Amino acid sequence: MTFKKRSNQEELMDNLDLDKRILKLALKDISRVNKLLGGNNITINAIENIINKNPKAHYKITDIGCGSGAMLREVATYCRKKKYNVSLVGIDMNTNSLDIAEEFSEDFPEIRYKNLNIFQAKPKDIETDILLCTLTLHHFTTADINRFIAAFVSITTKAIIINDLQRSRLAYLLFHVFSRIFLKTQLARIDGLISIERGFIKQDLQHISNTLKASSSIQWKWAFRYLWVIKPNKTI
Repeated sequence: MTFKKRSNQEELMDNLDLDKRILKLALKDISRVNKLLGGNNITINAIENIINKNPKAHYKITDIGCGSGAMLREVATYCRKKKYNVSLVGIDMNTNSLDIAEEFSEDFPEIRYKNLNIFQAKPKDIETDILLCTLTLHHFTTADINRFIAAFVSITTKAIIINDLQRSRLAYLLFHVFSRIFLKTQLARIDGLISIERGFIKQDLQHISNTLKASSSIQWKWAFRYLWVIKPNKTI
C-alpha cells in the first residue's frame, strides 16, 4: 500500500442490501468511536463559527449521507443549548440507515430525514443554509465528488462543512491497533481501514477547491481528519 492514490475498494456498509441488524450494530460502533475521538466536535465548531459570522433568525442545516443521524443529534443538542432556531434535515440513499436514524432520533422533533439519491436530486430538494458532509465524501469517486460539490455550492447560502479522513500510512496503522481495542464489530474494523484508503490528502481537496466558484479553507484536525469549509461567493 503506497497511499499515493485513493482506493476504489467499496466499503461493506455501502451495500444497500446489508442486513439491518448488522448495519445498526456497526453504525452504533462507529458513532461511539467518533464521540470518543471527538471527531464530531470538528463539525460543531465549524457550525458555530459560521453562525457567529452570519447571524439570522433561522437556519436550515442539512446533513448529506447522514447514516444513523448521530451528527445531526449532536447538532440538535448544541443548537438547543445555544437557543438557535434550526430545521435539521438528514439525507441518505440507504433506507435501512434512515430507519435506524428515525429510531435513534425519537427525542429530536427538529430533525427530519429524507430518502434521496443526491445524483438524482433537484436543487429545491437540498436548498439549505449550511450543508454538512461528515465522513461521507470518501465513499464517492473523485469524479462524482467534483460533480456534486459544484452543485452544492449553488444551493447552499452560507457554507458547506466537510469533515473527512486523511489518507496516510500512519493513520492506517494506528487505526488497525485502535480498532482491535475499541471497535466491537468486524464490519466497522474492516470498513474503517478501507475508509482511510479512500480518504484524502490535502492536495486532493485543494485540486477540487480550485475548480469551484467559492472560497474555501482546508485544515488538518485530530484524529487524522480534514475540515474543508466552502463558502459560496454569494455570501462573501
